[in-house]
Amino acid sequence: MLFLNPPNNAIDIREFCRRFNEGTRVEYKSTFDGNVRRSLAKMLSSFANSLGGVAIIGVNAIDGVPQDPIEGFGMPTEELTLVIEQICLQGLNPPLVPKITQVPSDVPGRCFLVIEVDESIEAPHAIENCKKVYVRTGNASNPYDLADVNLVMELFTRRREFLKRRDEMVRLQEERAQNLFASGTQMVVEVSIGPTLPRRAIVDRQGVWDFMEAERYRGGRFFPGESLRRTNDGVLGRIGQSSMGDLTQHGFLFWKTVVEFHQMSNGDNSTNFWDFGSVLRSVFKAILCAARFYTATHYPGPVRIVVRLSNCFQQSMPFIGWDQFGLDDFRCLERNVAAEEISDAEVISARFDLLVDRLMSQLCWSFWQPPEPFPAQLLAQSVSNSIRSMGTR
Repeated sequence: MLFLNPPNNAIDIREFCRRFNEGTRVEYKSTFDGNVRRSLAKMLSSFANSLGGVAIIGVNAIDGVPQDPIEGFGMPTEELTLVIEQICLQGLNPPLVPKITQVPSDVPGRCFLVIEVDESIEAPHAIENCKKVYVRTGNASNPYDLADVNLVMELFTRRREFLKRRDEMVRLQEERAQNLFASGTQMVVEVSIGPTLPRRAIVDRQGVWDFMEAERYRGGRFFPGESLRRTNDGVLGRIGQSSMGDLTQHGFLFWKTVVEFHQMSNGDNSTNFWDFGSVLRSVFKAILCAARFYTATHYPGPVRIVVRLSNCFQQSMPFIGWDQFGLDDFRCLERNVAAEEISDAEVISARFDLLVDRLMSQLCWSFWQPPEPFPAQLLAQSVSNSIRSMGTR
């Protein structure tokens, strides 16, 4: 969602308000009065029927723009979470369960209410005894509107087709990578990023080509211009035999890289171990490339990020300072490991380090074998330092 972490205080709310005006995915209400309660089913169902979104109670907005002071609304005497859940369970069909967070204000006696709704695979969610289906318009004065018959039918079809479409698009990218990129027994990192529920192309094929040809990273491009090749639905590029990327007009990025390895000699014996930094750089570059593409194409929706490491069985990958540990302390017992996160295209850049850290923590879990607790804080510090050194330009 637009909040990568749950908001904890008024500072978090004000920071959000500085970044987002009202639109397709955001709505503000100054108080939780009778009018807001009566419109809540319409508001939340329209988020679920569109791209998902966030409603914040306790923020006054004029023409869609949050207005200072941002201090919350009067602390309620009733349990609002139960009130909202009751509205969503009884007023919507099929029922909807939003994420609700009550955030204390720094003004005594006041609070904020944050209601987050994901784009729903169960859409359309109807209200008023299944008579009306609302979708978002992005207009501050008229944020939701009745869906026409064609859109309602599309929403019904989406239940079955969108996940199938997403899996098929990813499968085609994996197939292209397999045909062009034989990795043998080497450890390989694959990053797949794309809309959770792809509705339609977010840019034409030429737009994908123009992005990959023009977008710069650290004095060059993500992939050399001479390596770019057109595919049926986008563009792919390569860096020698070690790395390739595939970007499509539907916003799907597939990145595949052979992980670098090192050799440790001990007398007559030598041991290979795989380079954690190589994995981190691949994940970093893939997410950065996708984030810039979504910004360039103005795609606002939720995205799914999946990272896989293959050929890991009995392989070592030290991921923190390991003078006090041996290679066996970082030896994986799985053939493949994977990590997954759901984020929003609009917040990837703002929460880049945290998102990458979450993915790397999931991957590294299977490589940590000592009896000590998993070193999450040391890993987070290492990831953060590496991101700062790599830069985003």
